[in-house]
Amino acid sequence: MSINYNIKDDFGFAKCLLKYNVSKEKEMSSSDENFRSLNLSISKTELEQTLFTIGI
Repeated sequence: MSINYNIKDDFGFAKCLLKYNVSKEKEMSSSDENFRSLNLSISKTELEQTLFTIGI
């Protein structure tokens, strides 16, 4: 799976964390324990960025 997205903020960013859950339709759950996290590499000085993630 790949994700392309834009982020924008008036003050910049400290970090960008993508939380996701891969499950079968019958096993849908919104519990935090079922989610995985992926730290995304971003610039801390740019106020607007386009990010692309592949391989989730």
